[in-house]
Amino acid sequence: MEKQDDQEGKSRSGKRQKKRKAPPSRHSLASLAKKWKKEKETPEDVEQPPRPSSASDRKLQDLDAEVAEERKHWNGLRIIDPDKDLDHEGMQKFCALMDLPPAISYPTYKRTVDKIGCSVIECSNQAMNAAIQEEIDLFNSTDIAISGDGTWQKRGFASKNDVVTAVGKNSGKCVDVEVMTTVCYGCTSYRGPKYGLEFEEWKEQHSAECSINHEGSAGMMEVTGMKIIFSRSLQRGVRYSKYIGDGDAKTFSAVVDSKPYGDDLIPQKVECTGHVQKRMGSQLRELKKKLRGTKLKDGKTIGGKGRLTDKRIDSFSTYYGNAIRSSSDVKTMKKKIWAIFYHYRSTDAAPQHSHCPTGPDSWCKYNLAVLENKQKQFKNQGLSPIVMDAIKPVFEKLTKDDLLERCVGGHTQNPNESLNSVIWKNVPKTIFCGKQVLDIGVADAVLTFNSGYKGRLKVMKMFGVTPGKFCVQYCNAADWKRIAKANTKALSSTKEARGARRQSQKQRNEEQQE
Repeated sequence: MEKQDDQEGKSRSGKRQKKRKAPPSRHSLASLAKKWKKEKETPEDVEQPPRPSSASDRKLQDLDAEVAEERKHWNGLRIIDPDKDLDHEGMQKFCALMDLPPAISYPTYKRTVDKIGCSVIECSNQAMNAAIQEEIDLFNSTDIAISGDGTWQKRGFASKNDVVTAVGKNSGKCVDVEVMTTVCYGCTSYRGPKYGLEFEEWKEQHSAECSINHEGSAGMMEVTGMKIIFSRSLQRGVRYSKYIGDGDAKTFSAVVDSKPYGDDLIPQKVECTGHVQKRMGSQLRELKKKLRGTKLKDGKTIGGKGRLTDKRIDSFSTYYGNAIRSSSDVKTMKKKIWAIFYHYRSTDAAPQHSHCPTGPDSWCKYNLAVLENKQKQFKNQGLSPIVMDAIKPVFEKLTKDDLLERCVGGHTQNPNESLNSVIWKNVPKTIFCGKQVLDIGVADAVLTFNSGYKGRLKVMKMFGVTPGKFCVQYCNAADWKRIAKANTKALSSTKEARGARRQSQKQRNEEQQE
């Protein structure tokens, strides 16, 4: 039996398989949530071990929500949600199958949805106004910086719905949002002639409730939405002096041309470090694809073992991003980037490590060997100088002063991407919806993104429902789980494990292609 058990732990090649660590379950996340909560409630005089701080941990700083006095001793009812996309027809079907009395009529259902929508949007606006005030306090000025992004419900250039978001740079909370659409159910349901006096009268009456707010291509939705957000900033008591965006230049150019603040203030463009970092990887892959099959000066191709592999491209991209984030000025940034190039271009006969940092904390192993007087025994493990010369134009293009000046500060657009994922979790991309449903889904996403699940309790109170103890307990537990999950992902060990998995997968893909 012992021999049989030992054989089960080995693969066909005879090597013992490593046991994979199971992902954290909801029970482990719940225990982590209790742990983070306990650390938060620990008295200040008790010394606490350092732990990472995630964006969710910084945003959800409010105390737990409390149960209203009249609902503390109420046990409530147990209900089952048959379908997360339950509409009026679904309610009727559920009541019929469960032999329950008929559901409310459609007009009553519509009025209820309208009331819920107004409450959610109002609470969302309050959360965004609070985020703006927090941003003003952090900047100590009404001229603040935001990161902007647009997200479409459908990929490509055929989407009929788009959401444009603006997130404060320092707080990481949403300060404004605009929903763009080219669809109106009222317009599509009109069956009369689209000309004449009758049509003009209908159009005039319908214009007040028409949901279409964009005419043109889907690609221009982000441009139109961002212009609306900038022009509306004065009503909110702020001006957006800096705009953190991706490589899409037409959005920022359109905002500048619209002159939202006249000639008093012209917004400045700041690059997202993550998007600039991706340019290194995308341009190196494009160059590798372009030179595929072409023989270089040494008679070999640019790719292959010991040459420009996908793993090496990812390393260049990561080092390039780290050089940008760790630099406070363009000169230092440029020196660190070229240190990467010449470090990998070095050979045993011609080492080129003058740009690399020196000292015992240097990442350059050659300079560490120099400190120990072992440089003669050191073996360079860079790429061929011919390969490095082939990719040098990419480094020259990505070290231009005008680009690096916009990267100073290491800004990021990640909070917008995070908010986009929450939006499309509420409103799945697989199911088309009109503007009203999208407005409610976006408002709820902004509310939970800024305030956590406790924000939904304010919505319930606004349309006359007092939250009970089970509802409050769930919202508090959900917020603590969110913090625990975010803090776990912020651990350096977790990040290294994610990076190792990606590299391993890319290496396997590269081996299969060869």
